[in-house]
Amino acid sequence: MMLALGGHQPKANPPVRQRPHRGMLPDVDMSNVVVDPNYRPLFGRFVALIGRLAGRSGAARPVARTMSGDGR
Repeated sequence: MMLALGGHQPKANPPVRQRPHRGMLPDVDMSNVVVDPNYRPLFGRFVALIGRLAGRSGAARPVARTMSGDGR
């Protein structure tokens, strides 16, 4: 009767979005972890922002060396 009126039947097993549990997460090899050479703390970013707003250039900060090159 419902199909004749334009209704639809609900799916038997609707997909449920759940967070993956620990067994479903990808493995991460922590032995190859390195520090980001371009990381600046939040306070340092605020100081640089204030310096830029005051008219000082941020070019005095040296470029960090990368893994693929020698920073030239």
